[in-house]
Amino acid sequence: MGQLCWIGILNDAYQDYHEFGNLTKAAGTHTLKIGGDFGFGLMSTGRFNNGAGDYNFGPDFTQGPNPFAAGTSGIGFASFLLGAGDNGFNYTGGPDEINSFRYYGAYFQDDWKATPRLTLNLGLRYDYNTPWRERFNRITDWDPSSPSPLQVPGLTLVGGLAFPGANGLSRYQFNPDHKTGVQPRSWLCV
Repeated sequence: MGQLCWIGILNDAYQDYHEFGNLTKAAGTHTLKIGGDFGFGLMSTGRFNNGAGDYNFGPDFTQGPNPFAAGTSGIGFASFLLGAGDNGFNYTGGPDEINSFRYYGAYFQDDWKATPRLTLNLGLRYDYNTPWRERFNRITDWDPSSPSPLQVPGLTLVGGLAFPGANGLSRYQFNPDHKTGVQPRSWLCV
């Protein structure tokens, strides 16, 4: 049975701003379309949560004989003692906390009437959303691959907090992905 906790009133304020533009030009058998979209969002919050965070330690690391094979043995507290956590989250928002993200999108499309009965719609679109970023780099996250601050001779322990903007990490909550936003805008009309 789960537990229900009331930690106070949530005072979140969300603001989204978007600007966009589109242009269409008809030229013979072609109808060319081009456009773009830009936006950003803000979230300011007055949450005051547990500063210690919420971390989970499952039995999977201490199950034997192979911790990477599924089984029914293992003890979560033993995983905690070894510093091998499953996941965690620490959020200590304050009245001056502002999280933000940005959005960019652009497209080009050519509607080509190849014959009186065949129209080809050919185009390409690119979309990009940045991850959340906190104004003062106060976001933390659990990184299961970072070196653990607790080390035992002969055993390499991993898992710890990741701090955006420190140790070569970007200021975003996770690394942005610029490469997977390309999409087709093509179809066939008969």
